[in-house]
Amino acid sequence: MGLDADSWQRVQAHFDRLSELAPDERAIEFGKLDLSEDDRRLLERLLDAHDDPDPLLGEQSAPELLDLDETPESLAIDWTGRRLGPWQVDRRIGQGGMSVVHLGHRADGRFDMQVAIKVLDLEQLGPSSSHRLDEEIRILARLEHPGIARLIDSGTADDGHPYLVMEFVDGLTLDRYADRNRLGLEARVDLVLQVARALNDAHQRQIIHCDIKPSNILVSGDGQARVVDFGIAALIRRHDGAASLDTHYCSPAHAAPERLAGALPTTRQDVFSLGSVLYRLLSGHPLRSERPGPATAQGFQAPSRRADPALPFAPARLRGDLDAICRKALAEDPSDRYGSMAELIADLEAWRDHRPVRARQGGRLYDLSRWLQRHTAAAVLGVLLLAALISGSLVSLDQARLARLEADRAVAARDFLVRILEAADPTREYGHDPTASELLRRGAEALTTDLADQPALRTELLLTVGRTQLERGLVEDASATLDRALASLEESPSHPAAAAILSSRGLAAYEQGDYQAAIDYLERARSAPNGPAPGSPDALGIAIQLADMYVVNAQPEPALNLIRPVLEAGPEPQQRAAALRVFGSALELSDRLEEAEATLRQAWALQHSIDPRHVDLAKIENDLGIVYWRMEDMDRAAEQFEASWRHKRDIYGQDHPQTLASLGNLAGVHSARRDHEAAERVWLDSLEGLARVHQGEAHPDIAYSYGMLALTLYWQDDYLAAENAMEEALRQREAITASDHAQVAWLDGLDALIQLELGQAIDPDRLGVDAAACANLGERRPLGQGLCLAWWSSVEPCPAAPLPIAEPALRGEWPRHWQQRWAQITQRCESPY
Repeated sequence: MGLDADSWQRVQAHFDRLSELAPDERAIEFGKLDLSEDDRRLLERLLDAHDDPDPLLGEQSAPELLDLDETPESLAIDWTGRRLGPWQVDRRIGQGGMSVVHLGHRADGRFDMQVAIKVLDLEQLGPSSSHRLDEEIRILARLEHPGIARLIDSGTADDGHPYLVMEFVDGLTLDRYADRNRLGLEARVDLVLQVARALNDAHQRQIIHCDIKPSNILVSGDGQARVVDFGIAALIRRHDGAASLDTHYCSPAHAAPERLAGALPTTRQDVFSLGSVLYRLLSGHPLRSERPGPATAQGFQAPSRRADPALPFAPARLRGDLDAICRKALAEDPSDRYGSMAELIADLEAWRDHRPVRARQGGRLYDLSRWLQRHTAAAVLGVLLLAALISGSLVSLDQARLARLEADRAVAARDFLVRILEAADPTREYGHDPTASELLRRGAEALTTDLADQPALRTELLLTVGRTQLERGLVEDASATLDRALASLEESPSHPAAAAILSSRGLAAYEQGDYQAAIDYLERARSAPNGPAPGSPDALGIAIQLADMYVVNAQPEPALNLIRPVLEAGPEPQQRAAALRVFGSALELSDRLEEAEATLRQAWALQHSIDPRHVDLAKIENDLGIVYWRMEDMDRAAEQFEASWRHKRDIYGQDHPQTLASLGNLAGVHSARRDHEAAERVWLDSLEGLARVHQGEAHPDIAYSYGMLALTLYWQDDYLAAENAMEEALRQREAITASDHAQVAWLDGLDALIQLELGQAIDPDRLGVDAAACANLGERRPLGQGLCLAWWSSVEPCPAAPLPIAEPALRGEWPRHWQQRWAQITQRCESPY
């Protein structure tokens, strides 16, 4: 019998209860059930499929495993030798629950190409699905990633069956490749990371795979993993009612529990499935066949700790971080899983780079002698590194005070560094050397209790560690360390480092996206007791930082009032270059673009003469790019943004907030040039980096970037994908403190515009414009023109104001639906145009 909604409703409660029982207990309880013979057989097959250790469990869909449906007529047809458009079908190479796969080639003589041709079962696409299929294929065709087998062509056979022509991947399935090549632990994780990055790229384009399993991941001879059958499962009745229980085209061995229960596809289901694949690669055992007991995260650990001579690594290496990653990815409750594929990527990369993962919650401390026995050279280097960082920062403190405390500090610093090495955590390290970032984190944690008898030194060390963490882009670590430093000031509020701690905490708040808090901290730094003398380099430095924060917060006047006295004070060249950069940015905000350009050019020349490799040069280049953007000189804007991005990437790395800011600006230039596909790719890259930097925390940069992605998709007429991106942008904005900041305040207008394109009624006030703002459309940017057209078409009744001025040449550049909207406006509001 078929697995329809009625039959599933009759057996679901029994299945949920019995699937969590041990085999003996399950047999007893099964015998007590009062079910019809058909329902009893159905339940028995479902339970067998749930536990079946046969490898086919991972390769087949639920209907095939349960033998609930006959093979569709279209899939039973032998297509060998037939022509499908320009493609020749050579031979059948596989069959799934919804398609039959053939090897084929290009046969029209234009070029040679070997392809995989998938013929879909038209019946399973549901009624009135032709336009839906076309829409889905168009979306799938936009998937361009080295980890995804791309869609090359599509069409319909003479008898009406739709087919897809996909890239043919000549390789082994993921599990067979790993086992045949006896890959080590790191190599297996790297393969999963390849897959995760491909899935993340698709998820950001609002495409879900729905059937991740080893056989849908092929690895070529060069070690490149490619996901196949991407989104094909999603083509099947994706838009039918949410309440219906359609056949589950997914593999039970790797499907999320809610997917098996009939839930609609989500990205977290792909996270679960990839977690199941990861578990299989690391433990050597399929997930569900190893679970005779409850299907919960508590059952995942045992197989990974079982000795298995076939595995090329010790099971002990699976404990700790990798165990925690699997638990989180495979959580029964979707809300307990990683919220996105990017979060899973961040944890896997953290493990690979020997950094703590977010899924873990700390551990016991390690013995120094054991650590030194395994990592003597790294220990010495770590000591030298941290000592250099600390000594370098201490030089800038009051020299007389340093002289008085020099002897005590030498002893205390020595003991402190030794305790940092003692803080190595075996459950985090897996025998690997800790990074400098991890040494800093341990140092900050150790200072929570160390040096209690020398609070002044502890405060200075906390400042040093916090500053260094901030420079390395470890924003959350830096904030926590600097908060400890602030707390230590309660014991000595007049500590000479108070102003430096407050200003550094302000910069950390800026990186966290709390711009008003950044201003508050820096204002406190200016008036800190026993702070730097007026006119001193430290005092001027704080003023420059505060002015910069006012610029970020779109407040040019206080920024100008702060920076002019700094320039008049005649600062040393490096500070003068920084002050000129902030001055130029404030002028740009004041719409004094020519003055801004001249000032920033002066700053660039000065900084270049001091040190052309200094990161401040990249900041100046970024701000020059903004000025050229405002001047609509997109060629020079792109040149500056790209120079800034490359410069920051070389210094900070690709995932530093400063690097990603310039990358986002470069994406904006692509949009302004109407190269929306390039803009989309760059915004997706930027969002991947932001996800790694902020690790699940909301941030204005993420909200802004999702909004810009939504705008890029809007320009491509992909309103559904734009709506999904906008939902994430608004969710991010709701979760941040400064939700009314100019960086994200514009999102409401774009959201309303997208909803209008989707046929929804909107509140014109959300568009953020009115008749006065829309008086001359030629003076507005393209988005502003669209907002004005949307406002005029939605406001009731027609405003008692002249229609906007829109010259024919301008209207000729509009998309067709804008032109139609303009015609409707002029007709409705009785304009002579």
